[in-house]
Amino acid sequence: MFTHTFPGLGSYFTITLWDSLTPEVYAEDMRAVEAYVQDFERTYSRFISTSLVTTLSTQTGTFTVPRECTAMLRLYQAVSAPTQGKITPAIGATLSDLGYDATYSFTERTVIRKAPPIEEILTIVDDTHITLHTPILLDFGALGKGYVVDHIFEQLRAAGRLRFLVNGSGDIRYTSAPAVPIVCGLEHPLDTSLAIGTLSLTEGALCASATNRRTWGVGKHHYVDPATGTSPTAVCATWVYAANATVADLIASALFFTAPEQLTAFSFEYLIINKHLQQKRSAGFPAELFSDTIE
Repeated sequence: MFTHTFPGLGSYFTITLWDSLTPEVYAEDMRAVEAYVQDFERTYSRFISTSLVTTLSTQTGTFTVPRECTAMLRLYQAVSAPTQGKITPAIGATLSDLGYDATYSFTERTVIRKAPPIEEILTIVDDTHITLHTPILLDFGALGKGYVVDHIFEQLRAAGRLRFLVNGSGDIRYTSAPAVPIVCGLEHPLDTSLAIGTLSLTEGALCASATNRRTWGVGKHHYVDPATGTSPTAVCATWVYAANATVADLIASALFFTAPEQLTAFSFEYLIINKHLQQKRSAGFPAELFSDTIE
């Protein structure tokens, strides 16, 4: 078994492979993986002054962009109506004004810019061009980590790897041939030292999100309602199982703002813990919970 951990996207990625590889081949795999994560961050991080999203934040017009940019934007468009526009890539300026900015000041500004509806700020012209109708600071946080996990997954599969786990700070995708399960713990939303259950995974992606991550100020966390500038409080944790991590990550985010029944364009299974620590789960969510209630 080979395991490699490295920083990326403001957190850490861990790659685990069970294939029989020479150290040289494994090192080559990891160099390619790290290079992609670094390139993604240089392109899409709003915390980097030279990134694509920072550059576009002061401009309007039609621009050439990578295909993955339009692919991610199309997914945002797909969840815009079900979440009443609350999951949007236009949230970057709002987050920055609330203190979640490039310097991590966590100091709220006097004026908080609101995020306009995605259809008002941009048009996807084709796979490699977008038109910005107003300067906007894009933020791909609702699905970016999952997208990177999937890309790493496809890199390793293309290299012929048979059993491996890509872990983007808790957003994971796993495959094994032949099928060998791994057991994942579901972290207690109020106590990171505890688990509320386990999930056995032989294939697919599991992504989670909670209000106890990236918090600051009074009641602020990494999800913000673009209309009000406040963070949602009805849900405290979500887990989503799906075929790929991009969808799992996006839906884990969307469930803070809408019911799973509204997200019919996607195939997924879920577990939601609300602020009263009550559970709601889909019939197919493949987990064993330790109790019907959380204490």
